[in-house]
Amino acid sequence: MAFLNEDTNELHIKIVYTGSHGCGKTTNIQSLFKQTSSEVSTRFFDLHSVSTKSQFFDFFPLTYGEAKTHALRLHLYTLPSHDLWSTVNMNLLWGADGIVNVIDSRLPYVAEAEKQMTRLKSLLHLVNRSFSEIPMVFQYNHRDATNALDVRSLRSEYTRHGAGEIEAVAVQDIGVIDTLDAIAERVLASMENSGQSWNDRASLGLQ
Repeated sequence: MAFLNEDTNELHIKIVYTGSHGCGKTTNIQSLFKQTSSEVSTRFFDLHSVSTKSQFFDFFPLTYGEAKTHALRLHLYTLPSHDLWSTVNMNLLWGADGIVNVIDSRLPYVAEAEKQMTRLKSLLHLVNRSFSEIPMVFQYNHRDATNALDVRSLRSEYTRHGAGEIEAVAVQDIGVIDTLDAIAERVLASMENSGQSWNDRASLGLQ
């Protein structure tokens, strides 16, 4: 859950990117790296230079605007699309303040996206979180694909009351920052509604 580091005056928020294999979770994180600090970007790609048989998870801490007088520090994670490390998956979701659900818009991957949605609900239940209540944004990725389903069809399959919806082509950096903006807004709004005093949000945006 979100916490305030009084020593650094930073409000820390945890956001997890979920979705099927190849949907664009890591590409979103790479795009954010690329659009922020070249120094951080270099560290990211060094981290991924080691070849592994099974994908682990990505992590990126990002300074992002302010909430009241506190700097926002976002901790961005990606959730593996398999259950080889069930404890790791649960730990990644434990304490998550918001979820970005990356949906592969391409027709051949719809069944896998549905499977991952069911899996996410189950994992959230295991960490005592509610799929219907946790702040969430649906990112419809791969919108440039010739076999991409129309948004109306995607919305009928993957929607939730109060969740945001963003169209994206993450590999081209399209919709990536919009997605981060949307989930940050929903997390802060949820904190306000729960009685936490971040209602004087100042500037929001990547820094």
